Amino acid sequence: MLAVGTVGEYLRPYADSDTFLTRDGGFTWEEVHKDAHMWEFGDAGSILLLANDEQPTDRVTYTLNEGLTWQDYSFGESIRVQSIVTVPTDTSRKFILFGTRSDKPESTVAVHLDFSSITNVKCKLDLANPNDDDFELWSPSESREEPCLFGVQALYHRRIRDRNCYIGERLPQPHKIEKHCPCSEQDFEWWVLYSR
Repeated sequence: MLAVGTVGEYLRPYADSDTFLTRDGGFTWEEVHKDAHMWEFGDAGSILLLANDEQPTDRVTYTLNEGLTWQDYSFGESIRVQSIVTVPTDTSRKFILFGTRSDKPESTVAVHLDFSSITNVKCKLDLANPNDDDFELWSPSESREEPCLFGVQALYHRRIRDRNCYIGERLPQPHKIEKHCPCSEQDFEWWVLYSR
């Protein structure tokens, strides 16, 4: 997940915020870019794309390894980016930036970005031999003391962070429910009702 925010006692305005990434469901965050940026996921998260939406820009910043390294790509025309779109399932490696030019703010500009040529190696998912493929089983509760989240311990497929391959399709999720968890006292909220 990506988010725009601040570190400190108070939340500052969007323009004074930075961009953060989490790989563990929001338990820990790392700053990936100074300043607020809009973002979009492609190819089931194997491509993360950032664009400055506060001022005109001619470039995007992207990562192919979930934030280990970031690269800039200049698309050659300075626009004020208003949105980034891809297919609703986030399985494509193609994006469209919509924005406006400074000299023609009434006209919308579309910039097509295609990351398909970066690699032609398709990621391998082998359910019979999970130690011999490009995916790992991951749980959003693995950073917590309690392995259960929302009543289950579920494991999901995600591409191993540094694999240079594309996913190209939606993976069945969750892959496996390890166990259903009994409720404990911490799973309940107490409400006090007053009546006259």
